[in-house]
Amino acid sequence: MENASKALIMAAGVLLGVMIISLGTYLFSMFSSFAQEQETKLYDHTISEFNNQFLKYENATDITLHNIVSLANLAKNNNQKYGVTQEGSPYVAIYIENEKLETKSVEDLNRYIEDHLYKTDASGKVTLQYYTCKTEDIVISSATNKVEKVVFRKK
Repeated sequence: MENASKALIMAAGVLLGVMIISLGTYLFSMFSSFAQEQETKLYDHTISEFNNQFLKYENATDITLHNIVSLANLAKNNNQKYGVTQEGSPYVAIYIENEKLETKSVEDLNRYIEDHLYKTDASGKVTLQYYTCKTEDIVISSATNKVEKVVFRKK
């Protein structure tokens, strides 16, 4: 009887040990998936913030050249950050019609602003040149879900 009692105590200890290990594995699994979900949410939020800087001009009709040049500088900084020099993820390209802006130097951008900031209508009246950007003028990468191209057109 004494041996049976000790065997039951040993079996209970083994069972308790297995339960503790199972509980630890379960908790590890839960915390691991929670951390992964949080990381995914943070990544999605980061992409959303990045894209919103470009998407705020979607379907806008009162975009100025200064807005576009600021966006081109943002794109240039992004491209330098990732060390990319040609179109494709994560490269961001900014165009006015067919002219690429993010590759221009500061001096070239200043000259571009001087040459294209205003427009003259048929009567000779000089007004500020506005630009538009339609939904189809914005390309989002299927690989990264980030904006990779924005095209502005003269209004």
